[in-house]
Formats: sequence, structure tokens, C-alpha cells
Amino acid sequence: MDGTLIRTKSGLVFPKDCNDWQLLYHDVPGKLNQLHMTGYKIIIFTNQAGLSTGKFKISDFKGKIEKVVQKIGVPIQVWYNHNYNFHINYNIFTYASYFLGFYCCGKEHL
Repeated sequence: MDGTLIRTKSGLVFPKDCNDWQLLYHDVPGKLNQLHMTGYKIIIFTNQAGLSTGKFKISDFKGKIEKVVQKIGVPIQVWYNHNYNFHINYNIFTYASYFLGFYCCGKEHL
């Protein structure tokens, strides 16, 4: 999610709170809507290690997801990993994030 659909408003690498986000590109909602209208199911895979370390509360994360989905404007299923295990996260989430970012925004943005 971070770096493919959204980025921080603050410019920091990691968000300072659950409101520190904005869409990565202005055309994200339109591209995802095109996919949704042609029958694709939109799924976000996201690594949220901050939940396991206590940096963020699950209620804050849930609120952030709801705001992101509302801003995008299409039904989205969200799968998140809160375990702090780099190897598992890398194998699953990097693959999903790369192709989602590539397909939604085009390779010129990568």
C-alpha cells in the first residue's frame, strides 16, 4: 500500500500517524475503478509491522484503511501482515506490491 497506492504527506519514510497519507498518484482511483468495472477484484496486501511493535493501534490502522478505500471509491479487500518477519514479508508483499503499482500506475511511475 505504502509506495504503490499512497505516500506520506509529511515526506517521511514511515507515517507519523494514521492521518499522514495521501494518494501516490492522482490517477490511482480512476485506474482502480477501470479494473473494478471490468470485473477485477481489488486487493491490497500490506505489511504493517508497526501494529506488532505497538507504534500503531489496530483501530488507527482500520480507520486509515477505511479512509483510503473511501478516497479510492471502489470495493477493496485488504490483507495485512502485522508480524515482524522480513523474509516472509519480502516474499509475499514485494511481489504483490510491485505488480499492483506497475499495473495501476504504469511503468513510467516506477
